[in-house]
Order: sequence, then C-alpha cells, then structure tokens
Amino acid sequence: MSSTNHGPSIAALDSTGIFLWVNRAWRRRAEAYGVVPDPRGASYFDGIVETLHAAWCVRSDSSMSTQPFYKPSKRIVITGGPGAGKTAVLELARHGLCPHVEVLPEAASIVFGGGFPRRNSDPERRAGQRAIYWVQSELESLAQSNDELATVLCDRGTLDGLAYWPGHRAEFFTELDTTMYAELQRYEAVIHLRVPADAGSYIGTVLRRETHREALEIDARLLEVWSEHPRRIIVDSTTDFLAKAAAALEAIRSSFEDHACDRQATRSGVR
Repeated sequence: MSSTNHGPSIAALDSTGIFLWVNRAWRRRAEAYGVVPDPRGASYFDGIVETLHAAWCVRSDSSMSTQPFYKPSKRIVITGGPGAGKTAVLELARHGLCPHVEVLPEAASIVFGGGFPRRNSDPERRAGQRAIYWVQSELESLAQSNDELATVLCDRGTLDGLAYWPGHRAEFFTELDTTMYAELQRYEAVIHLRVPADAGSYIGTVLRRETHREALEIDARLLEVWSEHPRRIIVDSTTDFLAKAAAALEAIRSSFEDHACDRQATRSGVR
C-alpha cells in the first residue's frame, strides 16, 4: 500500500519527528472525542470513563508503537439491537485507544440522519438497507487505505442489514452481489452487545424509532445473522451498564492483543 496520501512514512522520521507525529495523532483523537448524545448527560459518561480507567488500557505517548503498518488492518464489528449500548461503548473505546485504531461512525446514522427517506414499504426499506451497505463498505475501504491503522472498529457490519431486510435473505445477497461467506470474511471478530431485557432501561432517540419489543426482535435476528462467524463474542446485558461496558471493552481489547501498542502497554504494566 502506498502512504502518499497520509504524509511521510513514520519510519523515515527522526526521534523529534516521531515525537511530534505521535503527539499530533493523539491530539486528533482527543479533539475527535465528543459528548455521547444521551439524556443522562455528559457527567454520566465522564463517570464511566473514570470508573473504567483502571480496567481499560489507556495509552500514553511512551507506550505507543511508532512502526507503520503495511498489512491490511483488522476489522472488528460491534453489533447488537437498538439501544444495546454500541455507540456509548465505542465512544469509550475511542477515548482510550491508541492512534493505530480507528472507530468508524454508524452508516445508518449517516444515511438516515442525512435525509435519506425512511419509510415502511418493502421497496423503500430495501433501498435504505442497500444505501447503508454501500456507505458501510466505503467507510471500511477508506479506513483500509490508511497504512498506519492496525484495527478498525465498525459500528455495525455489512451483514447487519439482513436483520432489517424485508423478504428472503437470498434477495439481500443477490441485490448486493455478495455472499454470506464474503461478508463474514471481512471481519476478524464480531462483538454482540445484547439489548436490555428491561423495557425501563431502553431509551429511544430521533433515529432510534423502534419500540423495546422491536429492538429485542432485531437483536434476536442479529444473533442469527452472525451465528456463523468463527470468532463471535456475546456480551449479555446487565442492570449495571458499567459492568456491561467493561466486558465489551475487554472483548474489544482481546480481539487485537497482538498489536504492538498493546504488547508494550502490557510489558509496562499499563492496564
């Protein structure tokens, strides 16, 4: 892969250049971190970050690998029904991960938040899922073009559309000119966050229009959709979101423990 679009190779920099490069990358991550849009407010998620600090590997500049990556980055799917906590967990991950890991935005939020018609007829539902599939594919392709990324965390995967697809699943693969095998092979691991069983713990939003019952049904379909992936981790819902988030973050970290930053952090006693 060429790195001409991403500045000079870090291998060609001297120690001062490496220091500045790492600091710029870390600052970009910090600037990209935003408040999770949740009715409970920013202080709630600040508390989660503080509580999970000891359990999650928050890297400092001194523990970061400075070697570029010349092999395709691993893609890890974070899936689950509406209201399972995917976005919140990914925001926490974004806040604690090294610059060699990128968190992608949710394709459905881009599509529907950008004004794509969201209607209930079968043709319109299929059009929406096709649009989401292609946006997701392009987000992943763009991340794959960055030579310096080791891992890409995906807010849902390309197969999630099957849980929303009206009609037979064979039509999904025919219309998108793909196969179950091809889509499963895209991802190194799948981490499934379950929807809370308690309706009182379910929070709707402008884009999350499903009822709690519908969210549970979608969650069950997603379990079936990803059942053939050889490396699937299921994170059950609990009444304590902190415990669920900690389990999800540990599952994410375990999926790329071979990354140099993680190995160096382990040797340094950072956990």
